[in-house]
Amino acid sequence: AILNKNLYQLLRLAGNLTDMSRLIAGEMPMYDEKTELREFFGAIYDRVKPLCQAVGIEIKYACPTSKFYGVIDRQKMERALLNLLNNAIRFTPQGGKIIVRLENQGGPFHLRVSDNGEGIPAEMMSSIFDRYEHRDQLGDPRWGVGLGLPLVRHIANLHGGTVIVNSAPGAGTAVTMSISRNL
Repeated sequence: AILNKNLYQLLRLAGNLTDMSRLIAGEMPMYDEKTELREFFGAIYDRVKPLCQAVGIEIKYACPTSKFYGVIDRQKMERALLNLLNNAIRFTPQGGKIIVRLENQGGPFHLRVSDNGEGIPAEMMSSIFDRYEHRDQLGDPRWGVGLGLPLVRHIANLHGGTVIVNSAPGAGTAVTMSISRNL
């Protein structure tokens, strides 16, 4: 389980570094594709679930019962969800819980990843979207350089959306991406 978690973190780090360099250079084009969103996010959840189970974290996926579609860049949206899940896994203790929730309310859709981990200190909230902002109090510095949330926000913006973070020390964190469906 530890080997799988470390391999996953290394792959995520390499992908984030590549994507951030493309973003800075202005070379991050969109490849929009009409996608059934419940299945798309469900497939990512299915890939991450065994890792969570291996490290003793419960993970759940909640989504609407009926199909709904959005026009998204599948690769970028996958990168965003994997970054959110990685953060949740890193900061949720063994025995903790992560919930991935997809909501469709007719306009933009919302993708929320929440956990019952340690939460983000109030003094750090103003800098969580700053590139390369990494503070030692946020866990093991070997597995993050401060690119995950800036990439998530940029990907949400590319899709006509936003990112909202709600967190309190000791009470966990919920990160919500609001994405325009462009249909």
